[in-house]
Amino acid sequence: MNEKVNKMLKMYKSTWLFYYNKIKLMLIPFIKIETLIPNEGFIIDLGCSHGLFANMIALNSEKREVLGLDINKKRIEHANIGIKNASFKAGDITKIEIPKADCIILTHVIHHIPLYEDQIKLLRSCYDKLKIGGKIIIVELDKFPKWKYLMCLITDKLLYPLDKTNYRSSENLQDLLKKYNFEVEAIPMHFRSIYSHITYMAKKI
Repeated sequence: MNEKVNKMLKMYKSTWLFYYNKIKLMLIPFIKIETLIPNEGFIIDLGCSHGLFANMIALNSEKREVLGLDINKKRIEHANIGIKNASFKAGDITKIEIPKADCIILTHVIHHIPLYEDQIKLLRSCYDKLKIGGKIIIVELDKFPKWKYLMCLITDKLLYPLDKTNYRSSENLQDLLKKYNFEVEAIPMHFRSIYSHITYMAKKI
């Protein structure tokens, strides 16, 4: 974890969020994911939660203008830690109008949308709002290795006991993205992790 990221974590006013975000950085391969994101342009983080990744990528490049969107107003309040090129807004990402963007990020979001129809609607909206050559970065959980997938299910139940989840297989999600004319690359990121992370880099062509 570099000095910039440590400094950013300390900008969160809540002590529990400092430690929560530190754990997230250990469990989710944000540093690897950032290498797939353009160093400049307008970037939207859909379902940004407390703004950890949105703030991180904004801090690491002043040429990025980052917008974080999340349905939970309390999380959005915590996300605003004062990084000048990061802004945040509360709203249901399956319903609100998404601005035109160079890159759209969805980290652990798709499987929290319970209806397949709403997942499809969101991905179609992302495609429409991306500029030609723009990318959508989707971080999801693969169904293999099975024990790591099981760890994902257990964690979701512990953290979000009331939420319904709806996981797509890797093949299904890739087929769906290709259907909307994305050029797709699936990148496994579960090495040395207890979770079955897989990142999809989909370019609008």
